[in-house]
Amino acid sequence: MAKGKANREKGEREESFPLANNVPASSSIDASPRSQNHGFPVNRGTLVGTIHQYSGPLPDPRTLAEFERICPGAAKIILNRFVSQGEHRQQLENMALASEIRNSGRGLVFGLIIGLAAIGGATACILMGHEWGGSLLGAGGFSGLVGVFVYGSRSRRKERQDRLRIQLQGTPENKDEEKP
Repeated sequence: MAKGKANREKGEREESFPLANNVPASSSIDASPRSQNHGFPVNRGTLVGTIHQYSGPLPDPRTLAEFERICPGAAKIILNRFVSQGEHRQQLENMALASEIRNSGRGLVFGLIIGLAAIGGATACILMGHEWGGSLLGAGGFSGLVGVFVYGSRSRRKERQDRLRIQLQGTPENKDEEKP
């Protein structure tokens, strides 16, 4: 049992169990008249099965060794592909992050330009005697900028929460489903 416990700590589980209950292991086919079932002998043996279970991104060491035995060099190929896949995923995440930072910077610059244009236009309208038009233009430009900022903040917060939920639970939330 010590071996089974050590394997379980590594993410493996191996168990042996009888498939037939209350049948002595030493029994074999008994041809005596009382054990006959309509003239056919009854087999009273024990079947033992083994379950081997492993969970992880790579094959378990036993399977990896078997691959290596069948095809020399296969274990090294599998491990190299695992490492290169991880590096590739990290490169993609870095590119996505750099793109997000760049887009965020552009958004700030364009938001500043639009805000300054709205304030400049509103000021020009007010100075030319169009107080109502200038006030509406200034208020509309300002409220538009505030709305975009609030919307962007909420969407980024929701995206962070979704990423955290996926990391913790492993399942993304259904976007089409409405929450009560």
